[in-house]
Order: sequence, then C-alpha cells, then structure tokens
Amino acid sequence: MTDTTKPSVNLDDLMLACEFVSSGESSGFDCGAYVDKATGAVHMVGEGMEDEAPDHTDDLTLFAPVPRRRDMDLGSWLAIAFAEEHLADRLDDVRQAFRRSGAYAKFRSILMQAGQYEAWGAYEQAALERELQRWCEENDLVVVR
Repeated sequence: MTDTTKPSVNLDDLMLACEFVSSGESSGFDCGAYVDKATGAVHMVGEGMEDEAPDHTDDLTLFAPVPRRRDMDLGSWLAIAFAEEHLADRLDDVRQAFRRSGAYAKFRSILMQAGQYEAWGAYEQAALERELQRWCEENDLVVVR
C-alpha cells in the first residue's frame, strides 16, 4: 500500500535517471535529473536530450536532484561486502585489489573467475534500489514499481 499523501516516483524511471547522471559525470557531459516533488515526475536534462529543464530546478522545495551512484557511496565497501558473502575464499584478493588503481577491473576479473559476475550485478542493483528508496523517503516521495 502506498502513501497517497506523498507524490510517487517510478523506480525504473528513477534508476534510469540515476544511471544518466552517473554516466554523464564519468563521460564529462553536462547533465542532470530532477524529481518534481509535487508530481513525482522525473526530468532528465542535458546534452543530447530534447527536453528543456523545468523552471526552478534549483529550488530544493520544488525539485530533488537525482543522486549519482557516487553520491550514494556504493563503492568499494559494497564490493567487499559482496566478497564477504559470496567470495570468502577470495576476500583477501578483493581487499588487495581495492588498495590499488584499477580496482574494478581486478574485481571484475575475480568475479569472472569465480563465476559470480551475474550475482554481483544483482547484488549491486539491489543495493542501488535500497539507496534510491531511502533517498525518496528523505525527499518525501514514495517509490512505485
């Protein structure tokens, strides 16, 4: 049952917007995504997008800027938590990988060798969903699927 007093935001739209702003940041594109706090509508704006930014996206009482993955701190600690649960025999290798540059390439290699690449994807996706749901709660929004 959803809270009808708060605007609802579609989880798939929110996840797409999060990926959009995260990939834009890593690619050097000027982009942003915002959730209208009155309607729950997700707006993605930036290079290559046809839509214009709604007025007043800088007003945090009206719009909530969609966080980037980096803003949610879903980095090395999540990979190590996954390793603790699913790669106990390779945990030291994973920890060592995250002490050097190229950590994610090394981690990906460990996942592939252990046959855990798809399991990691599901684990990471679930963590992202949880963080976006928490973000919605902080912004007085309700997540719907």
